Amino acid sequence: MASSIERIDTSLARVRTDRRTLAILAVLVAIGVVLLEAGERSSDAHHPIWRAILLSLGGLIVASATLSLVWQLAGQRRFAQEVLAAAGVAADVRRAGLRAISDEYLDIVDWPELFHHSAEIDLLASWGITWRRRYERQWIEWIQRPNVHLRVLLPDVDNDELVRHLAHRFNKEAEYVRERVTETATFYRGLATNSGSNTSVTVRHVVRAPVWAYYRMGFTSIVTLYPASLASTPGVPAMVFDDRGETGKFFRSQFDSCWDDGK
Repeated sequence: MASSIERIDTSLARVRTDRRTLAILAVLVAIGVVLLEAGERSSDAHHPIWRAILLSLGGLIVASATLSLVWQLAGQRRFAQEVLAAAGVAADVRRAGLRAISDEYLDIVDWPELFHHSAEIDLLASWGITWRRRYERQWIEWIQRPNVHLRVLLPDVDNDELVRHLAHRFNKEAEYVRERVTETATFYRGLATNSGSNTSVTVRHVVRAPVWAYYRMGFTSIVTLYPASLASTPGVPAMVFDDRGETGKFFRSQFDSCWDDGK
């Protein structure tokens, strides 16, 4: 009921605005016509300058009033609708905490900079070897800092059904999946041997097939989607979120839930 009343009030306000605008423009047009008429009646021989001024001024007023009418009744409101729509999208983006979208997850953010400023890192992936190898030097430098904490969540390769599912998804052999996941787990566990003081490294395995890879570094979350099929797949979407935004909180809560189920 309240929304209906608001729509009625909005419509009435729009009608009143249209009437005021039309009244003002009608007065301006009338003034312009009077000036044009006065200019036409002036003699070129006796008042050449005044005739030109009156005709120019009258024509300018009539043209301006006509353009203003078109803008007020059509263009301005359409423009306002576009601005409001854009503002609505911007508000949604801010609420979600979205910072960037790309199909190049390896370059979507300044990864070395994130390593430099992060004291906590959470990872969820099927194995993520390409990304890990690319930033191996940053990992070795990061783990030597004091008071940093790493949590890594990987698929449980002891579960044959899960391994077969991942092998089918990525068009690989089951043994390949086991080797890649085991290699990834070994690398991250091995970081603990060179860790700084009060630093922790924990790797868990979960009986779930990740549908997205998750990298949380400080207050920044990077999420990449896994395709259902590798055939004719375009660039995989990657998104960057502020971990304190609504979407960032969603992915973090999902990670925490899977983490609690891990072993």
